[in-house]
Amino acid sequence: MSTIRQLPSETLAEIFQWCLPLDVGFGVRSLGHAPLLLTIVCWDWRRIAIETPRLWNSLHICFPPNISTDIRSRRTAGMELWLQRSGSLPISISIHGGSVSPFRYPRSPPTLQEQQFEGGNDMVPLMKSFLSFRDRLQNIHLALNKTDLIAFHGLLASPDSSFPSLRSFKLEDYKVGTGILRGVQMGLNEDVEQRMRALLSQMPALQSLEIRKLKSRSDIQFRILHSRWDTLTNLSISTSLTPTDLFGIITKTRALQTLKVGIIVSALEHPFDVSALTPATLLNLVSLQLNIQVNVPRNTNASSLSREEADGERNRQLACSMAITSRIVCPGLKRLHTSWPNIITPVAQIPILNFPMHALETLGLDILMTPEALVDCLSLVPNLTSLHFVDVGNVFRNQGTSTLQDAHLRALTPSADNPFPLCPHLRHLFLIDHSSASVFSRSWSTHLLAEFITTRAKANMLSSCDLFFLNPFSLSDEELHTLRAAKQEARLKLRLHDQGQVTRQKLEDGPMDGLAYRNPAGRSRRRLWDLLDDHVEFDTRAII
Repeated sequence: MSTIRQLPSETLAEIFQWCLPLDVGFGVRSLGHAPLLLTIVCWDWRRIAIETPRLWNSLHICFPPNISTDIRSRRTAGMELWLQRSGSLPISISIHGGSVSPFRYPRSPPTLQEQQFEGGNDMVPLMKSFLSFRDRLQNIHLALNKTDLIAFHGLLASPDSSFPSLRSFKLEDYKVGTGILRGVQMGLNEDVEQRMRALLSQMPALQSLEIRKLKSRSDIQFRILHSRWDTLTNLSISTSLTPTDLFGIITKTRALQTLKVGIIVSALEHPFDVSALTPATLLNLVSLQLNIQVNVPRNTNASSLSREEADGERNRQLACSMAITSRIVCPGLKRLHTSWPNIITPVAQIPILNFPMHALETLGLDILMTPEALVDCLSLVPNLTSLHFVDVGNVFRNQGTSTLQDAHLRALTPSADNPFPLCPHLRHLFLIDHSSASVFSRSWSTHLLAEFITTRAKANMLSSCDLFFLNPFSLSDEELHTLRAAKQEARLKLRLHDQGQVTRQKLEDGPMDGLAYRNPAGRSRRRLWDLLDDHVEFDTRAII
């Protein structure tokens, strides 16, 4: 008898748990991954796998609108069987799907009665099925359209329909193909807002709330969307909030540890009165991601401004942004990512100096800035271990150079002439380079880039390096050889890749559909938020 067959069932069950895929996040109905993979090896392994609840308390399942009723029924039954095998363990579930075909857009969402009794919603049986496990649901990720969210809310009308164990809830629009089904796009309007508020009120133990990729009307008040902000430790709202909404929320979320949010100051708020915002002190906050957009005043055409006038408008944007960030007090902050997408001329001072820069371990920058501003910023973060940098250039009206310069690479590279390099603890670098011959030129040399990577790797000062170029990028044969050698000898996680051919996402029905989606918008969307989003994949060409 082979050694593996001599192992006790309890030992095999423990080993099986370590076979679950770590890079997926949820169990998947794929014969190429555990747990289903373990059920087709032999009868004994199948029995042990089926009798091990820990293998079955997590599931991602996708219901695209183009599948048949028979497939939906069998998939719903399969989901029930899968979750029943989890015994009494807490459940994590991800459901992505839609009841409406991309070729038929309803003029208005049908009522729940119409959906249930007239065959208008194929998602209702699935929702009923997974709601039968509501007492054990601990993590829920839903990607639905408006029609299905209304149906989901309707099924929760009874008093005993709360989620007593739910800790994490993530909601986003369900996407098909290359875009949202616009006819049934969820968004946040008054109707959906009321249902969201009622839904969140049924989650008394909620600690993590993520609202992703939902468009909202300007009159929606996010601060009244949830009544228990004080219990949250993680909050992520991809939709941009007004400053009033943001501070109305974070002044109530004293327990927050991570915050990801967009802020928009509209043209109607000019001049902007920041004195009305109550400062928020977040003592437990360790991770902050901010996307700040300050729009130009009405009747101002930014493209017609002179450089002097544009700089004046930029200074107004900068002052407004700094006034907002100065009211977010987070002394324990360790990770900061900031994006300023509509600054109209490069900034000479990074508007994040009110944060505890000296203690930062991770920094992300996606800002139109001068090379000097980047140097000043990096000199303020001596304990930095990870840098996420989107180089959108030192540019005015598509003329200029990259922010990254040879001087930065030299300052970061240890040498006899530079025994104390900039950011001495930096171990992880992620870069997105937007430079191109037609927009702005690259102001650094490939041989200095190769020297920076290899020198720090050999000195055990760099563990990973991921560089993405939006335009074709090449290295000399010698540089390629040097970098590949460093990757192998220093065990460096190195990836250099550039813009590949963007392919249109097809309507598919694979077991992992929905866990990640390809960025369909091409070059303009390769920003910091994309870099940090583990649900986004890119079409790229690998260089190394």
